[in-house]
Amino acid sequence: MSNLGAAVMVLCAVTVTGLVVRRELFSPSPAAAAVEAESRTVAGWRSYAEGQRIGPEDARVTIVEFSDFECPFCRETADRLRTIRARYPRDVALVYRHYPLPYHENAVPAAKASVCAGRQGRFEEYHDALFAQQDSLGLIPWTRLASTAGVPDEAEFQACMQGSVPGSDIERDLQAGTRLGVRGTPAILVNERFISGAPPGVLEELVERAVRAAAAK
Repeated sequence: MSNLGAAVMVLCAVTVTGLVVRRELFSPSPAAAAVEAESRTVAGWRSYAEGQRIGPEDARVTIVEFSDFECPFCRETADRLRTIRARYPRDVALVYRHYPLPYHENAVPAAKASVCAGRQGRFEEYHDALFAQQDSLGLIPWTRLASTAGVPDEAEFQACMQGSVPGSDIERDLQAGTRLGVRGTPAILVNERFISGAPPGVLEELVERAVRAAAAK
């Protein structure tokens, strides 16, 4: 990864650590979390919707998620996003963007592996396998997870892991997250609305509003 990518990740470490400690020490009520959640409108939000897409191309609502495969809050959010997409299978699509945090030692390799799985059309499956095995990241070979995810060509997968493409994709996402003002993971756009974190009920409400608004047009 370039010096710019490394600098971004170091900056994230300084900014995010306090948020993580705060989350782990306190469990705010849904109402309090909703008040604390950062929510703002992002002009030109579609420029951020360039990543690994899960769901229909013509979905009325696009959720862009900046995430980290070693982040426990991201694992919980992945489950909620799966439920949301099941509720609105034709209306909602997810665009996953990589934002590996610097103190998660397996986050970058996991992100690279998911990029390589995605190049063989198995990103969603690898994404799910990574979160399902989050407690074992770094212990299970990436190739074994590739087999679990149904990646067809192991040799191509391994060659991809050794190449420059995964790192370039990750750095692109890190730079996009920095422009957007991402300070931790998960950070989410629901169409033009940005929230930092995904407090219980807030994400679901934003998606429901976006679906209703799109249907009314």
